[in-house]
Amino acid sequence: SGSPTAGAAVAPTRATAEPPRRRVAPERPLRVYVAGDSFAQPLGEEIAAMGARSAMVEVELDFRISTGLARPDYFDWPARLAEVAARPAAPEAVVVFMGANDDQNMITAEDALVEMTTREWRDEYRRRAAAAMDGFRTAGTPVFWVGLPIMREPHESAVARDINAALAAEAAARPWVRFVDIWAMFADASGRFAAFLPDGHGQMQEVRQRDGVHLQRVATREVAVRVYAALAATWDLTPPTATPTATSTAAPSATSTATPTATSTAAPSATSAATSPATLTPTPSDPVTPPPAAPRDIENGGGPKSSAVLSSVPSI
Repeated sequence: SGSPTAGAAVAPTRATAEPPRRRVAPERPLRVYVAGDSFAQPLGEEIAAMGARSAMVEVELDFRISTGLARPDYFDWPARLAEVAARPAAPEAVVVFMGANDDQNMITAEDALVEMTTREWRDEYRRRAAAAMDGFRTAGTPVFWVGLPIMREPHESAVARDINAALAAEAAARPWVRFVDIWAMFADASGRFAAFLPDGHGQMQEVRQRDGVHLQRVATREVAVRVYAALAATWDLTPPTATPTATSTAAPSATSTATPTATSTAAPSATSAATSPATLTPTPSDPVTPPPAAPRDIENGGGPKSSAVLSSVPSI
């Protein structure tokens, strides 16, 4: 019952004071990089939509289906994050959401097999999480790492607890990283997995997909609200208030009332997964269908086959 990271807040207590952040404005929006697996795709879209409404946040979405920290031979996230951190125009904030594919055994750098739910597995996962977080150590770029939600299957929940505990511990040791705990958001009053939860009006709504792992769009939107609040606690994301002019007495024309459509100004790369994400208008009923998983290799830890080739990330 309860969160697997009890006591871990969105922003753990820091021993080192954070440097002041620059002023964010519509002409200079905050550059946010959202990375991860299929969990990250809808989260990045929702953060982009929120940022477009205020014109204060610009999102680059980089999601890789069936990836995580368990299989660097399939996709190496620590290396990818270090590459992003080294860019001339590096992001000013990083949001990471992954881990659903990491419920598998791992092979260490010493070629040793570590099995799930063991201490050795937890230690290895902490090492990999630390390596991923340390990609932004030099620049001190704020990293907001979203933990996993509670899962329907007990085995998957047990691994998710271990992952969250590892992430929370490594984040707490790094002033530039914040662990965003969402476990309790999708549990019932008894701390159990909940496929349906009441909305703000008391109406039951479906928050989980049928696989018992992924979130429905309405649930992802709630996670995006929490992440956006964490961003706003670091930067002032309040849009500037326009000063009314005394001469603007003319009635608005039919064309002047249209709401302009914001577009993403982030330069798309070969690995960018978002093109103009701010133009999306998702509704709470929109389901997020998880893409098919990569082939599983039972003889090699249960993960995707190392020979699998990543296809181009689809445009949104």
